[in-house]
Amino acid sequence: MNIKFIRKQFSIIIVVFFAVIFTSLSPLLAKKNQPPLLDVLVKISNLEQQLNTIDKLSASSSKQPSISPTLMLKGVLQGTGWIDSNRLIIIGIVVKEPKPDMYILIPFKESNENFRATFNGVAGSDYYIIPIIPSEEKTVPDNIKSQLASLSNSRTEHSILIEIGVAGLIKKNDAKIKETINKIDELPKKDLGNDLDFTPEEARAMLVNILDAAAQVEFLKIGFDFNEVRLQYYCEAKALAGTELAGLFKKGGATTILDAYNPEYQCNFKSRSYDVKGMLEFINNRFGKVYEKMNVDMPGLIKLCDNFTGEYAGGFSLNKDKADCEFISVLKESSAKDDFLEKVYIPWSEKHFADIIKLMGKENHIDPAGLYSRTKNSIVLGQKVMGMKFAFPLFPTGNKMPDSNAKGSLINYEFRITTVNNLMLIAPDDRRLTDLIIIVKNLKEKPSDTPLMSFNIDITKCVEALSKFILTDQHVKLLDIPDMGKFSMIFDMEKGRAWSSTTIDIPKIKATADYFKSIANDKKVKDKALSAQRTKALPESREIKMAEDATVMDRPVKNYIYWMSQGNLCSTYGNDKAAIKYFKEAIKLDPKKSDAYFFLGVSYGETGAFKESVNSINKAIGINPEKGIYYYGRGRVYLISGEQERAMDDFKTAASKGNRDAQNYLKER
Repeated sequence: MNIKFIRKQFSIIIVVFFAVIFTSLSPLLAKKNQPPLLDVLVKISNLEQQLNTIDKLSASSSKQPSISPTLMLKGVLQGTGWIDSNRLIIIGIVVKEPKPDMYILIPFKESNENFRATFNGVAGSDYYIIPIIPSEEKTVPDNIKSQLASLSNSRTEHSILIEIGVAGLIKKNDAKIKETINKIDELPKKDLGNDLDFTPEEARAMLVNILDAAAQVEFLKIGFDFNEVRLQYYCEAKALAGTELAGLFKKGGATTILDAYNPEYQCNFKSRSYDVKGMLEFINNRFGKVYEKMNVDMPGLIKLCDNFTGEYAGGFSLNKDKADCEFISVLKESSAKDDFLEKVYIPWSEKHFADIIKLMGKENHIDPAGLYSRTKNSIVLGQKVMGMKFAFPLFPTGNKMPDSNAKGSLINYEFRITTVNNLMLIAPDDRRLTDLIIIVKNLKEKPSDTPLMSFNIDITKCVEALSKFILTDQHVKLLDIPDMGKFSMIFDMEKGRAWSSTTIDIPKIKATADYFKSIANDKKVKDKALSAQRTKALPESREIKMAEDATVMDRPVKNYIYWMSQGNLCSTYGNDKAAIKYFKEAIKLDPKKSDAYFFLGVSYGETGAFKESVNSINKAIGINPEKGIYYYGRGRVYLISGEQERAMDDFKTAASKGNRDAQNYLKER
């Protein structure tokens, strides 16, 4: 996060929130049985203290004295000493055509006539209201004035709180919303989610379902709190009484089994029991068509989750060669049977992975062979253990031509799975599974009043892990990673309300920003040096030869997927010379795989070695001439190298074989 950016944002904090409000266009609930006067509210508490905090943070992050980032706002307000910090500043908006009316109430402990006159304010007994309205007559209706004054005397737990009444907004604009949805046929197909091939009818039906869900939200609150050491973000939604959503927003289980189980991974999560099936059904009813287009079997997932209580805990860590995961999930008593894994979970997993691999092969251009397999069963502490291993891209490319900024790399996973009574255990290996079996045999059910869900990320460890994948330059690796702290979030539900709270330490944000700034500066230095070298460097063909002759790795790995993964990862982050070495290792292990030749050709193209690029892609086409992406990739190389006619021929061939990128390219010409 850029500290300079933060300073600028807070220095014009009022303007920022005006923008949020205008885009939200959301009505606020008023008192019971009384129609709302104001459609939007923003509440700001103790403005002077918040501005002083911003100045202190700015001073601590700057090595040299700098102008106060809040100076402009303080100048607009003509100082803050006259403002009553014990009451709230209120910004209210009435949404109307052609432009909304906005009113800003500023409570004072000492009058400031100059401020009032400057902004044509309306004076109350101990406040000013600044009307920002289209009409030339700058007046404030009595009912608006009364509501603003009453709200100013209320209390909020947050530094800044935005209140949005979603259901009221939808009702208020019902006719206009329906008119817009009915005109969806007039939108360009690319705006309908073209990657998923939505028809106008499907897009219209999905929008109607989404609006139905939104209309069940009575109000939404977004709050921000900050001081010199902590930044907290709060979000709350309250469902309308009697709606499906209100039935889902209810308190989780009063007891927990996994309270004493606390995994220590880079990312950790925990949940008490809740209606997981109901939540998934609600989501599927609104977004089911999206999941269907993505080849995700949501009905099958819902059926599987009906076997679980919703209570689970686990963790995830990314390592150099693979990802380690462990989970403990609580089964319903009716599902806690000896054959649950064999008859329910494993069959579902195999179908699920088959669907995903099919999608990966289509959208990420990855050979699906070897991406999923079952591993040998075993016995651990008397428990039957089943296993599987699979590989997923770390960075999916989507349905696009893979290049140095988009290709995905494969991360390997292995699951060892067993059940102990009504608990399903998943671990990366039998050794850790042994530990989990011992742990769960000592767990006891107990009352719990903790938040429904919690999630935390050790940012330092995650950055260290990711650096092993993406930071291939030695000078970057040598940079010391500072203590970046943890990102933590909690989520809870009760009585028709659902809320989340996210906390980050501000000093850690600064440390993180400084670290990535250092990386960026180092990269600029190295890029400049490399650019200078290239002006007097060896001929390009000799450079490629040197890359080919370089040592690939200190230890041999006889695994095609491993070398493809390493090549894709290097290419994703611009190190195509290293990628070339890795793809060649993959080809040595399996010279019949067309994708290895194709990705090798793409990386050659990125280095400017167009002849080698075309030759390699030609080999891929020779092995599998029906893949349109290969012709599109070769066409890209021809286009970049100035062979326009050959490029167009390849794009036409790719389009005829169903490649969407080629089809779109030809349409746009």
